[in-house]
Amino acid sequence: LARGSSVTICLLSACELQLFLSLSCVMAHLFLIGVLICAQADQPAAHPRQGPGRLESKAASCIKADSPDDHFSTQLLQSRASIGLGKRAKDEQAGLPSMVLFTWIYGDQLFQRPLFKLFLSSAAGCGADVVVLGDAWPSDLRKPANVRNVTISWDSLVSLLEQKIMGGEGLDAMRRQRDYKKINDVKPLTAYLLPGLVSGYDWWGWTDNDLLLGDLATALLPQLQSSGTDVWSDQVQAPENSSWTQTFGVDYSHGPFTVARTSSAVSALFNGEPYLSIVQHVLRIGFPVTFDENGFTVNNYTQSFSWCLLNASTASVIAMTKLSGDVKDVNDARCNPRHAIEPIGVDCGFCAFRPEPVAGQKLGSVVEYSLIGRSVLQDKSGSNVIFCHTQVGKTLPHFSDSILMHLGEPRLTYTLLGGFGADG
Repeated sequence: LARGSSVTICLLSACELQLFLSLSCVMAHLFLIGVLICAQADQPAAHPRQGPGRLESKAASCIKADSPDDHFSTQLLQSRASIGLGKRAKDEQAGLPSMVLFTWIYGDQLFQRPLFKLFLSSAAGCGADVVVLGDAWPSDLRKPANVRNVTISWDSLVSLLEQKIMGGEGLDAMRRQRDYKKINDVKPLTAYLLPGLVSGYDWWGWTDNDLLLGDLATALLPQLQSSGTDVWSDQVQAPENSSWTQTFGVDYSHGPFTVARTSSAVSALFNGEPYLSIVQHVLRIGFPVTFDENGFTVNNYTQSFSWCLLNASTASVIAMTKLSGDVKDVNDARCNPRHAIEPIGVDCGFCAFRPEPVAGQKLGSVVEYSLIGRSVLQDKSGSNVIFCHTQVGKTLPHFSDSILMHLGEPRLTYTLLGGFGADG
């Protein structure tokens, strides 16, 4: 209590004090009963089937941990209250569409990668909020204002999947094997598992953290909002025609970057069949099956989110259409020999990153997150791109050292030629 309050209580008579304490106890019991009722109302049904198109909703004050991991519950509550209090509020005032992107990290060492720090620099000016799910954020790593961390231990994640997807069935293989690449099979489930984190946003999606993000607020969001589509990726915009897609199928749900309209039935697909049974089968497998793309790991397109989207679109449950404008990205997977798209020597990976400062500010030789107003990401022709994926380049031995040499500079250029050898 404040000092003045303490004095006031001391001046109460014994009778008044007894009455005050009694009322306090009554209020405390009423509060406890309210919390218990809230928690009881939040318990899931015995089985998660609720019929297609009925996305489960939760009251903001009714989130609780599904495991002994209290940090998961605390972080989830804090994130619901704090995400987007900066740029998100400005977007609301301006009537602009909003987006939240999720990226998952398990493994403390991944936070320290030079490429992740470069990802954060681009995220600072992407015009969307970014939520990093998984392990706890290192205390010595700075975050841009629009980036949040929600800590979910691997065991807590598996428990959440068992509760909300499996109807109580245990995922012993997933829990035991701890293959963190399995998170690729979970990415499309994020909004279904954690609906509170997408509440209030027009669009949600996932992004890999081995790429650079462009100015999504200008180059993508307006077109998404004015379109009729419920889900979008670069493969929806321009499906790849290669030996890869001819073998495994078009990955309309693309692992590096895919977004969906929050108000659509995309997240609610897992409430009904055949989608629920498909994802249950995927989760029973301990190793990753690339559910977020085309199921190429098991060579089964019907065990992929791309197939789910295609099937739901064909049945008119969701809309999956191209955007009318020209939306570009750079993906150096074109240089991947297994895709066999580009011949030796073709420049198939190039992007220039130049963050622009907040109005009235000036960037120095080392760029601070707080000074970044928006990300400028361009291809070789000078056209703006929404992301630049370094899927192949990051595997080359000199890649991280090169980033370390130039991290924080006001302009960075990435290029990769086809037909590289072991040394790139």
